[in-house]
Amino acid sequence: EIMLRTPTAAHMTALHEHKEFIMGTRRHTRAPKITLITSSIAVTRAKRVSFSRLRTLLETKGVNFDHVDLALQDRVDEVVGLSGSRELPQMLINNKYIGGAEEIQELEDDGALDNLLGIDFI
Repeated sequence: EIMLRTPTAAHMTALHEHKEFIMGTRRHTRAPKITLITSSIAVTRAKRVSFSRLRTLLETKGVNFDHVDLALQDRVDEVVGLSGSRELPQMLINNKYIGGAEEIQELEDDGALDNLLGIDFI
């Protein structure tokens, strides 16, 4: 004999979480301060492409970030003080230097970037 029960709130929550897991929905668990530092006066095409890729990566992940364009804002000394580097692009999380384009791509490839950005899979 099959008994039908009315689902409880706990069952509905579990079902919703399972659906989000299956769908791959992401949830932002915390909101770190993310800063992307670039320059609109990039000397090489490769630099312009790396700026664009990093910005697109952050936008695709749906995280909020501040964009500092050093060509428009005189903050070079502040940036060098935080990162110890003049190399661009740079990404800071909570004013801590995370890396440039190559380091960020490595973090993404290793699956560690989402955690740093405060994104978790459900």
